Amino acid sequence: MGDPHSEPGLLLPCAWHSLTGLNCPGCGMTRAIYDLMHGQLAEGVGHNAFGLLVLLTTLIVLTRPVFIALIYNRWQAPLLPSWTARALIISGLLWALLRNLPWPPFTSLAP
Repeated sequence: MGDPHSEPGLLLPCAWHSLTGLNCPGCGMTRAIYDLMHGQLAEGVGHNAFGLLVLLTTLIVLTRPVFIALIYNRWQAPLLPSWTARALIISGLLWALLRNLPWPPFTSLAP
């Protein structure tokens, strides 16, 4: 796979961004993950700090069930509080709102 920074036609563009011109909560994640895979933490965080935080949290939450599945050959769904989905939706919407505001310091949140 090529560099998503220099080959924009390599992957499909974000549908939300294409339709509205606004950044969705996930915009910049391809570049952020690419940067992390190449040891460029600051650049990755600059593309989508919220998305990387959600990704890291997901990996942490899934660590225990994956180990149980590997050791005991059974899947145990992760235990999450009932408010987790609501908190993710609200924080994702807030992230999308803030990164689309047209004045500093919010303009630096865009990918």
